[in-house]
Amino acid sequence: MVIESKGKCPIELYQGSFDSIDLKSCDLILLDGKDCCPIATFNYAPEDKLIGKLVGWSFPETFLNLRTAIQEMAKKNERFRTSATN
Repeated sequence: MVIESKGKCPIELYQGSFDSIDLKSCDLILLDGKDCCPIATFNYAPEDKLIGKLVGWSFPETFLNLRTAIQEMAKKNERFRTSATN
C-alpha cells in the first residue's frame, strides 16, 4: 500500500519503535501490510519520475513510474529481510 505523507501522525519504523519517518522529507510511503511497517519512501522528481529509498538506506534510485517503484522496492525489501534472517 502506498500513502501520501500528509498529516502529523508519526509513522514508526516498526511497531513500538521510537524512530519514525520524517513526513516532511518524502511525498509517498510504501507500507508492508504483512509486517505493519514502512518499506520505502518516494519523492516526486522532474519529468514524472520518482526517487525512492528503502527505509534505513541512503542509496536513492530513480523510477519511471509508481508501479515499477513499488515492485522493485518490495523485491529489494524481501531480499534484505531474507538475508538478515539467515
